[in-house]
Amino acid sequence: MVLNCHPNGLVILCIARSHFLAQAEPAAVVKAVFPRHPVPASAGSNRKKSANGSSGPGVLPADAAVCHVELSDGTSLPIPACLAGELIEVNEQLLTEPQLLVSEPLGRGYVGILRPTQRQGDSIKAKLKELGIDGGREAHDTADQ
Repeated sequence: MVLNCHPNGLVILCIARSHFLAQAEPAAVVKAVFPRHPVPASAGSNRKKSANGSSGPGVLPADAAVCHVELSDGTSLPIPACLAGELIEVNEQLLTEPQLLVSEPLGRGYVGILRPTQRQGDSIKAKLKELGIDGGREAHDTADQ
């Protein structure tokens, strides 16, 4: 997976060109399904409130599936968040054009946008600094995901 880190702290989740899915023929990707996740805090009054009236963010664990990709051979492949954070947006264009995951994995075929937890965000910033990457939009390939 590729995590494109924006200076505003948001992360765009994409399929790495080296990922086996990106090596598939576009016709092999037949469907993208997004599981239901907690509503982002930015959804305001539609957000379910707790008993004490607060509405904390819905944090996904790093291994939570943001999307399930169904292939023509019947295989279903989960796409993990790869970091702990709040799911801000899913790429709804994949519902009608799932082949974008293969044809444009780092562009129009992005999976979703996440807001990392404070701890996760600090970890990403430290790693980018360690790699000599300061500011700007940089990609981090999580090859083991």
